Amino acid sequence: MLRVRFAPSPTGYLHIGSARTFIFNWLYARHYSGTMILRIDDTDVERNTQQSLDSIFEGLQWLDLSWDEFYRQSERLDLHAHAANEILAKGLAYRDFTPAPVEHVEHSETHWLFNPGMRELSTEESDRRAASGEPFVVRYRVPRETRAEVAFTDLVYGPQSKATADIEDFALLRSNGVPTYHLAY
Repeated sequence: MLRVRFAPSPTGYLHIGSARTFIFNWLYARHYSGTMILRIDDTDVERNTQQSLDSIFEGLQWLDLSWDEFYRQSERLDLHAHAANEILAKGLAYRDFTPAPVEHVEHSETHWLFNPGMRELSTEESDRRAASGEPFVVRYRVPRETRAEVAFTDLVYGPQSKATADIEDFALLRSNGVPTYHLAY
């Protein structure tokens, strides 16, 4: 069965781009007798506001569009942690113990993709550091051995592709154990 979702973060007001995404997904789900899911991406707890959440609900009600299923990502933390640990156990992710920057760091000309020292850490050393309580982020291990291409066809923009060598090792779990939107389902 077809399932589509709209996953706004309550860190700002519902805007025209988000409303467009909801409408597009809603129309697609209804056309194919699918399920429309509203999943609130509320794991950025420092930036979430009730006012922003209210804006999302009020905007969708004003559009007179409904959803079939509703989730808050924060209510599904166990599912996300389980999935991240499975990915980690398969060697498809790694722990990154790099401390978060305390001060604002200016962006350099080069784009950060991964920390080789963390990526190459042995499982034993990673397990030891984690067991000692050292904070870490769980990052997806994007293949770097070859310059493989990730390609797909976007129904709006057409064929899209990007080399894996140009994709960041994105975080699946923050150092506090809360998932990022990359892992959410």
